[in-house]
This record gives sequence, C-alpha cells and structure tokens, in this order.
Amino acid sequence: MQSRNQLSRVHFISRVHIDGQLSSLFITVLVLAIFTQGLSSLTTVSRLLFVMGRDTTLPRRFFGSLHPRFQTRSPTLSWCPWSLCWPW
Repeated sequence: MQSRNQLSRVHFISRVHIDGQLSSLFITVLVLAIFTQGLSSLTTVSRLLFVMGRDTTLPRRFFGSLHPRFQTRSPTLSWCPWSLCWPW
C-alpha cells in the first residue's frame, strides 16, 4: 500500500513540475507572438503611410519623403510609435 502512495506522490510532483515548465513555455511563446505582431503591424502602417504620402493622399513633404542617406521612410517610422502612445 505504501508503494502505491509513494507513486501517487511522485506522479503529483512530476505533474506539477511539468505543468510549471509548460506554463513558462506558453508565456514565453505568448510574449514573442505579441512582440512580432506589433513589429509587423508597425512596419505595415509605416509602408501604408509612405505610399499614401507618395500618392499625395497625405502631405507628401512629410509622409512621402525618404531619408537622404539611408533611403528609409524615417518620418513615418518615427511617427508610427508615437501615434500608438497618443491618448485618443
């Protein structure tokens, strides 16, 4: 009878330990998914704003310009994170 009781304790301890590892793995995957989704949406919005600025839907001078040295969308890339922090 005692060996069965010891087996149930081992089973309980291993189950708690494995569940703890799985929960930390789940949290890690969740944080990485949120980070990559935010990064991809930021990139998409900056590209969309650049195209709208290039086509003069938005002010071309700000949204449709490229950085002279690096040829990147620096105004829209710098504007997008600040627009997310703005309290609408």
